Amino acid sequence: MKLPRANKSTDEGPILSSPLVGTVRELHTRLRKSETDDGQRLYEDTSVERGRELLRDKDFAGAERNFILAGDRYASLGLRFMYADAIYGLGEVYDAQEMLDHAELCFATAKWMWTLLHTNGDIARATLRLGVVSRRQGKLSKAEELLAKALQNFAKTWDRHGHIDTLYELGSLHLQQDLCVEAENRFSEALKICASVGDDGNADVLQKLGNHYLEQRQYSKAEELSKRALSVWISLSQNSERALTHRQLGDIYRDRSRYIEAEDHYTQAFTIYNEKGALDRAIMLDRLGGLYLNQGRYTEAEEHCTQALELWTWLGEDSDQYRAGALRKLGDLCRTQARYLEARDHFTRAIGILTSEEARPSRAGMLRELVDLNQMQSRYSDAADHLTEALSIYTSLRDESSRATTLRQLGNLYWKQ
Repeated sequence: MKLPRANKSTDEGPILSSPLVGTVRELHTRLRKSETDDGQRLYEDTSVERGRELLRDKDFAGAERNFILAGDRYASLGLRFMYADAIYGLGEVYDAQEMLDHAELCFATAKWMWTLLHTNGDIARATLRLGVVSRRQGKLSKAEELLAKALQNFAKTWDRHGHIDTLYELGSLHLQQDLCVEAENRFSEALKICASVGDDGNADVLQKLGNHYLEQRQYSKAEELSKRALSVWISLSQNSERALTHRQLGDIYRDRSRYIEAEDHYTQAFTIYNEKGALDRAIMLDRLGGLYLNQGRYTEAEEHCTQALELWTWLGEDSDQYRAGALRKLGDLCRTQARYLEARDHFTRAIGILTSEEARPSRAGMLRELVDLNQMQSRYSDAADHLTEALSIYTSLRDESSRATTLRQLGNLYWKQ
């Protein structure tokens, strides 16, 4: 698949990087020119639709290969629009893997090609994805400019769903900019359009807005929007999305101490995820373990947290934060049952995992958990050491609230001695 190079004088035309072109050429050579029947059949069966099926199943390697070969085939047939769509699909694959520079390059290329073809709706969706990538890269001014352009482009089309998606992304951008009023206004606009066109096709935005209100602890709004999303996913038989929304509803009910309803949704999500990958299964085992711990159902809590920990360990270093979280739950459980040696072991292992720069807030929180255990065992010197380290972390993070709480804990500790 020979990806296009733009005229250097054209601002819209991206110049593709050699690493990406190298990947394309390698796959093209290895698969397109295969002399075996299987290789030729693979080449002929590729399509944008098949690539998106593989992407939904999180088969990133298969999806990447499919989009590259599909693009090559469309180019050989002179199907320029489909060629651009294959490049756009390749961008979606990289986007899903957080390979944002590659994703940006593919979306920019697709946008440039669709601009030459004057397909406004496709220009709008490529511009939207570029805005989202820029937001996630922390390029907030560029993201705002791109999303505003996408909104203008969607206004010229009948694509109300694209309009809704863009309003949601603008709201999310405003949240990153601490512009809460503007964010709420964008979200309200999106919901008004949803009301006029119906929920079908907007379930993704409804679910994301439900998650936003969950994070804001506006539980009634979160519950209403998540239920609406779930209804659509069920009608469309979209199991992955249905599982995610069940999980979200479980979180809402857990936070409101409605444990029976939370367990029901978590269990439904786990049933779906049990047919998927280990990552999703581990997440639900961890959620259920935490729920049972809150209810004092210690045997079930320990069983689920232990299974989650085993899966996180099997998944490797990328799951370190999750593994530390499972160890923390097991530590809390053992401490509650006066199994202090086991509790200390779990907390200490968790602290040993949380060594990276981004893990410092979690490490500080875990140190304070260990302080409580040390005080229960009158190990005041160890408690003081852990509080001092936590205080140092909060000071470097400029977290004044946590710093004040830790200072108060340290003062209480010295008073007890």
